[in-house]
Amino acid sequence: MDIGANIRNLRKENKLTLKELGSITGISEQAISQYERGLRVPNAYVAYKIAKALDVTLEELITGYDRETAVTTIVRDIKSYRVYELLNELKRRGITI
Repeated sequence: MDIGANIRNLRKENKLTLKELGSITGISEQAISQYERGLRVPNAYVAYKIAKALDVTLEELITGYDRETAVTTIVRDIKSYRVYELLNELKRRGITI
């Protein structure tokens, strides 16, 4: 997911309208709508203000994952990649499983 979709999903999870989020952050309703639709990308300070208003970390706003989920996903991907490399090396050496 992209940051715009994450903003929209988190805003809806928090049961906030565009107007309410704008009021909390001091960002115009139109700007937030443009971020959510992918027409604009918020700068770091604006993203921080949105994350704070939505009670998430900046990392979660950007990635859509909380830290624990992100680490788990990365570890899983690394393990999968190592298995893939091992299988290719065995194949290259003519060893079948």
